[in-house]
Amino acid sequence: MTPRPKRNRRIGRPPFAAMFIPEGMSEEVGSPVILSYDEYEAIRLADYDGMSQVNAAREMDVSRPTFTRIYERARYKVACALTESVALMIEGGHVLFLENWYACDHCGSSFGVKTDVEVTACKVCSSDAIRLLNKASEDRHQGPMRGKGGKGKEGFCICPGCEKNYPHEAGIPCRIKVCPDCNVSLVRAGSEHHLNILKKKNKNK
Repeated sequence: MTPRPKRNRRIGRPPFAAMFIPEGMSEEVGSPVILSYDEYEAIRLADYDGMSQVNAAREMDVSRPTFTRIYERARYKVACALTESVALMIEGGHVLFLENWYACDHCGSSFGVKTDVEVTACKVCSSDAIRLLNKASEDRHQGPMRGKGGKGKEGFCICPGCEKNYPHEAGIPCRIKVCPDCNVSLVRAGSEHHLNILKKKNKNK
């Protein structure tokens, strides 16, 4: 039986920045936590705009239980990024933008316009230093999460002790999970860290 496709979640406005990196750290240090656009929108509506979950669900065109699941997953991911001191990247998800959104690198403002409106300058300061934050879509999702190391949604997390595999969850670094048998942190299968562990094991044999 073919699973029913996910319904696109309506997004009011995209984030001004697509990634947040802890001070003093490089983007390449560790695997970033991936926050999808709909998870970001849930936090924006509930925590920033102060909407009730009922009204926020209506804004995103999803049911209340679905919104709750998105919201709880989003808050957990943000907590992981803060606690683990890793980058937080916003991308992907089954979403629907109703407008094209632009950011101005001169005055720092952002604004949305209808899809049939041509934009050549900032609506606030008239600067031409603008960039497109998103492309409005019509009943299609904004693309899968890109795959590189922990950024991908496929693959496995593996226990360095017993080498048991566990399905990788997109946006959640393997290292914050613990093997229930060995009580040690998991690593991403095939990652450089995993390969180094295998080399050490082979040397000790």
